[in-house]
Amino acid sequence: KLKSSIELTNDTAHTHFNITKRLKLINKKSASKTSKNYLFWDIENFSGIASIFSQIIEPYEIDDENIFMAANPDSLYLKKAEWEANLYDYGKTLNSFNFVKCEHGKNVADNLLLESFQKLKPTNANIFLLTFDRDLKERFLDVADLKNNLYIMKSS
Repeated sequence: KLKSSIELTNDTAHTHFNITKRLKLINKKSASKTSKNYLFWDIENFSGIASIFSQIIEPYEIDDENIFMAANPDSLYLKKAEWEANLYDYGKTLNSFNFVKCEHGKNVADNLLLESFQKLKPTNANIFLLTFDRDLKERFLDVADLKNNLYIMKSS
């Protein structure tokens, strides 16, 4: 009887962070209809991979080529094995996405994410920016086309 009442969970239950409750549309009052989805992911500061897959990548069906990430060498040295192990659960590696190893320095990864966004010039798209960096949020907001829905993480 006890055996049949035990509920099995996977490791996402232990790393759950409710992202969807913290996403906020910042470039207009209400979301418009879109045809594409993109994720710009500050993996150095926001590495809850299971939550990001289950709450953003999978529900919005974001293609691998529409996911942009950057990390500096220190973060890669410290976290790469953990990130790769977590991505393995989804059949992915860092190289599955538009991942860039950047140089050392303040805002280098942020600058690369912003440059990728500017080169892409998306329109009629949902843009998910996963960072807690206020400056990067403002910089994305300054260059985002109003036809896009720009979502950021709001502070708790």
